[in-house]
Amino acid sequence: MYLYLRFILALLIVQCLQVHAETERNRIRFGIPTAPSSLDPRFSVDAVSARLQNLVHRSLVRFEESQMVVPDLAEWDKLAPLHYRFTINEGAYFNNGNKVVASDVHATYKSILDPKILSPHIGSLKNIREIIELDDRTVDFILNEADHFFPDSLSIGILPAAYVQNPPPKNIFAASAGPFEVLSWTTNEPLVLRRRKDGYIFEFIAIKDSNARSLRLISGEIDIMQGDVPPHIYASLLQRSDLYGKRVAGNTFSYLGFNLRDGITSDPRFRQALAHAINRDAILKFLFQGSARKAWALFPPSHWAGAENLTGFSYNPTLSREIIAEINPTATPIILNYKTSTNKFRQRVANVIQSQLASVGVDMKIEILDFGTLMGEISRGDFQSYSLSWVGLRTSDMYRQIFHSKSVPPLGKNRGHYKSIRADELIEMAEKESDLHLRRNLYKKLQFLLLEELPYVPLWFEDHLVVMRKDIQSYTTNIDGGYAALIDTQRSRK
Repeated sequence: MYLYLRFILALLIVQCLQVHAETERNRIRFGIPTAPSSLDPRFSVDAVSARLQNLVHRSLVRFEESQMVVPDLAEWDKLAPLHYRFTINEGAYFNNGNKVVASDVHATYKSILDPKILSPHIGSLKNIREIIELDDRTVDFILNEADHFFPDSLSIGILPAAYVQNPPPKNIFAASAGPFEVLSWTTNEPLVLRRRKDGYIFEFIAIKDSNARSLRLISGEIDIMQGDVPPHIYASLLQRSDLYGKRVAGNTFSYLGFNLRDGITSDPRFRQALAHAINRDAILKFLFQGSARKAWALFPPSHWAGAENLTGFSYNPTLSREIIAEINPTATPIILNYKTSTNKFRQRVANVIQSQLASVGVDMKIEILDFGTLMGEISRGDFQSYSLSWVGLRTSDMYRQIFHSKSVPPLGKNRGHYKSIRADELIEMAEKESDLHLRRNLYKKLQFLLLEELPYVPLWFEDHLVVMRKDIQSYTTNIDGGYAALIDTQRSRK
């Protein structure tokens, strides 16, 4: 009997170990630089949140790799210049089994347009005059002004109407329409998602410090590392035989922003002097190690609203010094206050720019702030200059959101208070143009104007760097750094 009990106990232990091993094979840990601020698609303001929301939720439309919009939850018809009709697909379901219906679409967008909830997306949807439910599958959008590219703005995840009307305090997304569902997410704990098609578990673990994230990847505590991976760390990790990497050309647009309302930064000559003083080629070579490319505009040339053959400022410190001397005839350096984040790599970039500007007579004072404080001060206009990146830009509406004079916060993202009659005209003309080729030409003219007036100094487009363990299969990212490939990612069973 004693031997029999020992045999049964040993068998149970083996079975438990097998179950644990199988569970671990079906679990992938993803290291991210910051925790998401929200999984509610109405409130996404940071890149990590937006990328995770795209896993949990589905939208009326989605964007292809070319950044052209295509149907997702619904097909659409343009019935009149001010009238769009969306028909929800029969196979659209939330993970609780309920169909996605017109009332869900209506409730989601009506809430975004409610100024009381303070959605950051309200500015891009203010052209909606009315939303009408015709039946369970059909919803109409009536616009204030004609917009031939209106569907581009409807990429926000659809929530159940019941949640919008009465949000539960816990288990917020018990019902969501995306390929993943939320298992758990609490303060200071990883976000845990389950892939609906096969039950695979994905843990998203926030580790701010890139060195600490690297060590946890090496030790096997995480399986994939993406986001804010410094190029030198990426190169070092690829030396290991148990890791491999992916590098994808991205559209993350980094820039210098300015307060244009008053002071030295309101003078376009000073902004031109700064542009000529920054040696972007040297920064891209020695800091980015080739993992970024110079930018001249908000969108890369491959985007339909981008432009090829833009000619902008060149690195010319002699010209920069001449402009500075014209603006400031005294020998006293011009003081420039510059805000950046606590990210160590961004600080290294700031230090190099500081050195380059010092050589032309500008004393740049660097202020380092945590990301939340930095964004708060920039949104309030409490800055002279700063550097940030726009991540995952897709729609041409961003030209209005960032550069139109009526888009200053809280109505838009024109944080520097840029005002240009000509820029406003080009933006408005482009929005009314139905021909894609002609619309792109108008945006090209706008981009040339922005290079002349420099409300931003464009810096570079950054690549997306991903490092993962050798047993991770079928994962890569795309131009906007999204996590969509996790729909098919799995661990090798070898």
